[in-house]
Amino acid sequence: MNLLITNAEEVQAYTIVRSLRAFAENIVITLGGRSVQVDRFAGMALFSRYVDAHYDVPHFASGWAAGRLSTFNTSAEESYVQRIQEICDLERIDTIIPSLDPEVYLFSKNKDRFEQRGITVVVPEPEIVHRLIDKALTLQAAEKVGFPVPVTHHPKSIADVEKVIDNFRPPWVVKSRIGAHLSGVHYVTNDDELRKVYAESARRQPDPLIQQYIPGVERCHYYITVDRSHEILSLLQPNPMYVFTDGVGTSIKSAVSDTEGPLLPQLRELVRELRLWGSFTVQTKVDPADGIPRLLEINPRFGHHLWFRTELGVNEPLICLRLARREDPQSNLEYPIGVAMLDPYHDLFYFLESLIRRPDQGPEKSPQSPRELLSLHRRQYLNRRKKVFCPQFSHFFSDPWPCIRAYAFKFNSRLLRPALSALRKRLWRAETQPGT
Repeated sequence: MNLLITNAEEVQAYTIVRSLRAFAENIVITLGGRSVQVDRFAGMALFSRYVDAHYDVPHFASGWAAGRLSTFNTSAEESYVQRIQEICDLERIDTIIPSLDPEVYLFSKNKDRFEQRGITVVVPEPEIVHRLIDKALTLQAAEKVGFPVPVTHHPKSIADVEKVIDNFRPPWVVKSRIGAHLSGVHYVTNDDELRKVYAESARRQPDPLIQQYIPGVERCHYYITVDRSHEILSLLQPNPMYVFTDGVGTSIKSAVSDTEGPLLPQLRELVRELRLWGSFTVQTKVDPADGIPRLLEINPRFGHHLWFRTELGVNEPLICLRLARREDPQSNLEYPIGVAMLDPYHDLFYFLESLIRRPDQGPEKSPQSPRELLSLHRRQYLNRRKKVFCPQFSHFFSDPWPCIRAYAFKFNSRLLRPALSALRKRLWRAETQPGT
């Protein structure tokens, strides 16, 4: 197999590389053309000794970001696809795995085009992907099968927004129908702000949603692999040890493995309704009013926590590759229960940031003091429970350079730059104060 992995900046790209290295003669990655801007890190995969070549690709996702989904390629999308075809010819690629939403969307609608060239693209069909990329369609499917969702409004005009203001109390979340990594998600606390944020969101992308804001930070995520008959082959429902907060968003880092959770019958019905196959992250947030998880979105791709599954012994990229080829998965599908899935990389920096942390901007606060975090980490790490670790830690000695670059970037962007910025501001204030 000659494998091409796109979106090398994403950490899941590195996990895919490690998972499929033993099955590939050649692994190639793409760089540049960022469809969703998060940070400037080039990605662990670029520095890995397990990657044979890398190529730059052009940006194409302006149409996707503006909510303009089409069965036809835009000129930018066509340029991207042609560049991918050039890379495939140069490297004799026979398999492509995209690892972020815009690329999943683009490769799905060009899937037949690549398959005519003898290239397997590990993505579902475009009609499946479209219902997941568009969050409104996902939520409608969930409501149809009885999977709980936040109270969601679909305004088409400012007049519809006024009806929401008249009939529902804040706070609200204004959310673009199409986005990734929290792009287009805004927390709103009053009427005037809602009018303003909705109008701005509608200019960027038509028909944004207005949702009930669910307070708290308790998440319930389902990581599922689904076969071609739309039945769940494997399911991991991690129990978070604690949750990071970032404005309106929350994210899981360290967790304990489990294969049970609430709403599993409804989840299976939702999978059948959406006719899914492949790998998906079903994201829910638990409503503290009734303890019920409510669906936020379903990611149609391998997510950042792909390493949870691979470190637990389930080679999800290989399983999905075989499903794409219509082969028997022939792989371990069972997750052990009660294993600590630890992320020393993020835990370390979260602790260091707690020493200099400014108050969080958003509805949720990170309550842990440095002392509380030290106590929490001591309980997490210093026990006899079986443990697995994140790629930046577990692969440090077998593939050190990607890990070193990841730590260096994180230190620079999350600690050094904020500290220098704070120092400059303090010096400037001292210079401008009278009598100094």
